[in-house]
Amino acid sequence: MAPRTKDQNKEIRETRRKMIMQAALELFSKEGYHSTSINGIAKRAEISKGLLYNYFESKEELLKIIIMEGIMEMENMMVIPPSESVSKSDLIYMIDSVFERLSSQKEFWMLFSSVLVQPDVLEIVSGELGVVLEGLLKEMEDYLRRSGSPSPREDAYVLGALFDGISLNYFINPEGYPLESVKNRVKEIFVR
Repeated sequence: MAPRTKDQNKEIRETRRKMIMQAALELFSKEGYHSTSINGIAKRAEISKGLLYNYFESKEELLKIIIMEGIMEMENMMVIPPSESVSKSDLIYMIDSVFERLSSQKEFWMLFSSVLVQPDVLEIVSGELGVVLEGLLKEMEDYLRRSGSPSPREDAYVLGALFDGISLNYFINPEGYPLESVKNRVKEIFVR
């Protein structure tokens, strides 16, 4: 058997990294950050604890990376090519994308919501998260300014707070929460 190529080793490393992150995400979102151990993450990822430390320095680093990659994905979703105005279809796409991600990536948003309401856990990610969230706020503000909002900064805060509140309520009662109806109402309010 021939030795692995550099690309094969890189692919294996990335696959393991994602497996570890997925295991941590599942445990953090179900059991909570404090109740999740490195041993539990390694067991869930079906690797040794030592191997886990070859990929991540600590449980804190794992949390930071999971949160930051998830939020960065959201930020990338919201970028619309520069132009003088934003069309109604652009705003609809942005709102639909947020709601689609909310329903398709429940574990991430459950974790994110729980991090926001635990000051000691929020402290772990607050520095990097604050910078990214400010960027998201500016993207939303720009979106809303180009769509004709008379108060784009304030509307961006309102929209962000709506998304936060919707996600919290959805995760408290996922079966009973009228996510589709709420999404349509957000569109009615913000797509002018």
